Amino acid sequence: MSVLLLALPLAFAEDASYRGLCAADETVVFSCPVKANKHLSVCKPAATEGLQYRFGPAGSPELTTPAAITDLSVWAYEEKMYARSMAEELTVKNGEYAYTVTSQQSGGPDSFVGVVVRKGEQEIATLPCVGETVLVHFDRLPNAVRFQD
Repeated sequence: MSVLLLALPLAFAEDASYRGLCAADETVVFSCPVKANKHLSVCKPAATEGLQYRFGPAGSPELTTPAAITDLSVWAYEEKMYARSMAEELTVKNGEYAYTVTSQQSGGPDSFVGVVVRKGEQEIATLPCVGETVLVHFDRLPNAVRFQD
């Protein structure tokens, strides 16, 4: 008897029509609804090697950073392995603020998918994704971010 093992992506519903705050011609790296009818998205433009973090209501984000989409120096990606879980973190810096988009899956209570906001070293907000439509595609990150020295 043979056993087939598959490496499956995260167990979230993938709605082909949901793009969060990413435009139709952009690649969705991460997107999910958060509290109060707002969305969190990391979008990769089609025409250039860049990224942009967006947060706010559909159609009119309150925050987009970095302003220069091609400035990849403000981004950091990290994979973390724990005894019973794995986490992927994508951080973008904006002045004294840092926004860390996280996907940590453990099957237990310490699972978290959402964003942690820091001002300096102090955590000032944690916003988990809500609902079932969560798009996590860190494999779509530009190589300059994903494979940093």
